[in-house]
Amino acid sequence: MKTLDFKLRYLLRQVSEFADTPVRVVIEFRGDISTIVDLGFRPNTTIGEIATGTIALNRLRGLEEHPDIIAVEGSSSFKNETEGSLAGINLLLPATKLRVLPGLGRGALVGFIESGFDLTHPCFCDPAGKTRIVAAWNQMNLGGASGTPPEGFDYGVEYRREAIDRYLSERQRLVVKNHPGAGKHGTQVAGIAAGSAAPDSDFEGVAPEAELVFVTYRNDTPIGGSAFVIDAIGYIVKQARALRKPVVVNLSQGDNLGAHDGSSLLEKAIDLYAEREGVLVVTSAGNEREGRRHARGRVARGADYRLPFELKEEAGRVVDGDIIDLWYYPEDRFAAALRAPNGFQSEFVPPDAEEFIHFGEGAVAYVSSETGNPGNGQNRINVIFEKGSGWPQGRWELILRGVEVVRGDFDAWADRPDAVTIISFEEHTDDCTVTIPGTARNIITTSGFMTRAGCGLPEGALAPLTSLGPTRDGRLKPDLTAPGFSVMAPATCGEAAAGAGTYTAASGTSVAAPHVTGVIALLLANDASLTAGRVRRALLSAARADSFTGAVPNQSWGHGKLDARAAYEALSKMSEDGETTMSDEKVYEIPLDLTEDTKGQVTRMTVTIRVQGGNISAIQAVSGGRKYVGTLTFHELSEYASEGGDECIICDPRCRVVSPCPDDTTKSG
Repeated sequence: MKTLDFKLRYLLRQVSEFADTPVRVVIEFRGDISTIVDLGFRPNTTIGEIATGTIALNRLRGLEEHPDIIAVEGSSSFKNETEGSLAGINLLLPATKLRVLPGLGRGALVGFIESGFDLTHPCFCDPAGKTRIVAAWNQMNLGGASGTPPEGFDYGVEYRREAIDRYLSERQRLVVKNHPGAGKHGTQVAGIAAGSAAPDSDFEGVAPEAELVFVTYRNDTPIGGSAFVIDAIGYIVKQARALRKPVVVNLSQGDNLGAHDGSSLLEKAIDLYAEREGVLVVTSAGNEREGRRHARGRVARGADYRLPFELKEEAGRVVDGDIIDLWYYPEDRFAAALRAPNGFQSEFVPPDAEEFIHFGEGAVAYVSSETGNPGNGQNRINVIFEKGSGWPQGRWELILRGVEVVRGDFDAWADRPDAVTIISFEEHTDDCTVTIPGTARNIITTSGFMTRAGCGLPEGALAPLTSLGPTRDGRLKPDLTAPGFSVMAPATCGEAAAGAGTYTAASGTSVAAPHVTGVIALLLANDASLTAGRVRRALLSAARADSFTGAVPNQSWGHGKLDARAAYEALSKMSEDGETTMSDEKVYEIPLDLTEDTKGQVTRMTVTIRVQGGNISAIQAVSGGRKYVGTLTFHELSEYASEGGDECIICDPRCRVVSPCPDDTTKSG
């Protein structure tokens, strides 16, 4: 059993293992983390017995040999999977455009892990023009901006609310990205979940008053960015704890490298955040259907199975680290060889071996064979096609020889870090194409459906390309579907014909996921005590079926289409232990006699407080025929806010009363 995964072993073959170059890894260990710290590991984020951090290349062998180290993974790379949509999730009544859930997300925090953002887009501001972004961590810092990383981390630059407000006041743009073409995707995703629609009120997000945390994840290392994603989740959770706000995390990114059974260390970490921290992570299912990136077959004992695939280079798409990741069962042992279009066939690489295969003119493939993967006990064969100019084009074959065969079944996926792999399988299947980490157990994985007709599909149908389940270990995925075609979202200044504050149409499961994220933010804003399990159960049990979904649950639609109102109503039923839930409202009227210190004059005020789901939902005060309303502006318990001259202020530390409305009418605060 190999403790180091194939990416790290490949890296050790490429670079001298005596080099002290730091690499970012994810480690699963036993016991106390001090064990691996003593081995030279510098941790960043720890959840349970999974940790991210850095270690020098020349210390990797020490990890491999230590009995308390279960698995060490090199980070995986992630990439983007991107009016009527709010009606499509039953949040907005189409005829009146009125919302059917109370509130707009104020009181909840939403975290986004993305390839980039326009931090100064007006849709992320409040009505006063101040940013709703609590913090933004640019892990990549592509432009080399001055600044410091967040506390506890040694890379990237952090922007706090005050810094972003300075950019806004000076009318400067601040776009952060992890590669030159990024920024658009994250802005769209965040705008759908929590954009205010400014300056165009037609395109309001699901939870437009929620506060935000943005992380532009780092993805420039040879072995990818999954460790940086775990760091990002830890960072977002830390912000939520500091603010004492409920939080939901959106990750509209994914890749194909892994067993698709929830056993990657990133997926285990996400599951632990749900179980131990009560934090829900929502992800996109991927857009892999019809992409010819998944193949399945069966090897017979003593026979060769030929898996055909094509390498087809074209303008802007060349061989550059493209990977085949093949998994098979522990009872079996396969040897692997490659056959090129020109007829050259390599020697077979036996189980538990690794070799570089040279095809001439700079074309080199690395083949790694591993048995007893520490994450799931399965066997794995990986082929990395290195960047080069001499790759033969056309039909290739990966030849699998059954050395020992009991079952013989295998699954293979093709991928590469920039999401444009030129590998396509001739004999492909669309099932089991949900991308990682969408196969985690506690994550909410979202596919897309059509809220308007297009691409030859009617409104209501499953969106083009959206990935299908199940997971490789037979579990149901995706969990549910949400609008995923031609959804209006905020544009960045780099887009064609797009200026600051404009909107553009976006499609893909990437835009479906933030609909779910936004609904969760609304639910948490209404009841901060909700557990991750209750929210998940409500969303899945309330998902609706129709003639397109057929009987649910199934591996195309999950539990059905997202229904915000039905989920709210499901949570609004009295819980088994009799606790107050979201729809239970209590009204308290409190008479107050208020004395002015200077004049000694006594003023009578009646304060009405509405409590919904155990939280204050509204405050109104009446004095002398004048009405006052309160805003849900949260402060530290020691703070009391006041506005107005001789108006009376309710000294609830979480609320403040605004100026009276003229003509005895009530106005929103």
